[in-house]
Amino acid sequence: MKKIENIRNKKNKNHNNIKNKNEKSKSNNNCRNIKNNENHNNNNNRNKKREKCIKNESKNMKTNINNMENSNIIKIKNEMKSNINIESRNTINKSIKLRSNNIMKLKKDRMRAKMRKNKNKTKNNN
Repeated sequence: MKKIENIRNKKNKNHNNIKNKNEKSKSNNNCRNIKNNENHNNNNNRNKKREKCIKNESKNMKTNINNMENSNIIKIKNEMKSNINIESRNTINKSIKLRSNNIMKLKKDRMRAKMRKNKNKTKNNN
């Protein structure tokens, strides 16, 4: 009887050991899985960051290209402006001169009028 009990006990012990080992390995596997998931997530994050960087670089490239195109357009416009007929440029210059002359005349007239007022005030006070 004792022998049979001993054998049963040994079997039970072995079974329990195997159970424990399996549970341990499960928990280890879980840990590994979690670590793997973290690594995977980190990789995903890295990839996302890379993609963002690439997108930003492409955006910057596009804006640079747009800026270059815009500056070229402005240059062309300026060239076109400079290619206006010399006659029309002369007329524009003349009109600007006339306007500035008129403005200067108005300023002088205003100054003279102020001087007259001041003279009249001083005469009246005396």
